[in-house]
Amino acid sequence: MKNNAVFSSKNQSLCEHVMNEFLLLDKGEALPLKLSLHIIGCKKCRTEVRYLSLAEKVAAKKLKAAPENIKPVTMTQWVVCGILMTLMLLFFGVFSQNRSPALQIGFYLVFAVVLCSYCALFVAKNLDYFLKKFDSTSPTLKSALSALS
Repeated sequence: MKNNAVFSSKNQSLCEHVMNEFLLLDKGEALPLKLSLHIIGCKKCRTEVRYLSLAEKVAAKKLKAAPENIKPVTMTQWVVCGILMTLMLLFFGVFSQNRSPALQIGFYLVFAVVLCSYCALFVAKNLDYFLKKFDSTSPTLKSALSALS
C-alpha cells in the first residue's frame, strides 16, 4: 500500500508537471514528444487537455450581444405634439389681444419653460440617435467643438 501511495504521488506530480508544460506552450505550437506520450497514455491528462481545448474554442467564438430593448424612435409623436403646442400658442396670441399684458407675459413665460422642457425631453429620449448621428470623430463636430473652446 505504501508503494501504491508513492506511485500515486509521483504520477500526480508528473501529471502536474506535464499540464504545466502544456499550458506554457503557445497556441498552435507542436507538443514535445515527452508530453505527447504522457497525454496519450494518461486518461486524466488527456481529458484535461480535451476540456482545455474545448474551453479555448468556446472562448474564441464571438459573443452575441444581448438584444437591446430600445424602441424605435417615431418622430410622428414629437412632430404632432410640437405642432399642437405651436397652434395653441398662435391660438392664444390671436384670441388674447384684449387681455391684460401681465397675463400675456405670464403665458409666454410659462410657454417658454414648457417649450424648453419639451426640447430637453426630446433630446434626452433620443440621445442614442444623436450620439450616433454626430459621431465625435466627424470633422464638422470637431471644428464646432474647437470653435467653442
